[in-house]
Amino acid sequence: MRIPKYFMIGGIKVEVVPKPGMLNDRKCIGLCVYREQRIYIDTEAGPEETVEQALIHEMVHWILFIMNNDLVNDEKFVDLFAHLAYQILDSAVYE
Repeated sequence: MRIPKYFMIGGIKVEVVPKPGMLNDRKCIGLCVYREQRIYIDTEAGPEETVEQALIHEMVHWILFIMNNDLVNDEKFVDLFAHLAYQILDSAVYE
């Protein structure tokens, strides 16, 4: 999986901005800033799989935000959902 420059969700263009050093500075790998329509991601936070999973985590936040779902700030739910979604995407076999 690659880190996209942006993606569309619910008619909104969400930019993905590399931000090395976030893990040290903010103690997180990814961050959604809804008012800026951005995800900031520490592309140097660890192995490629860690960064990709963090991006999926932030995308799940965006999905729930667009749905106006109360789970948007439930980190336990978001993290578990993101881990499962990442495993599906990472392990999928295509012909």
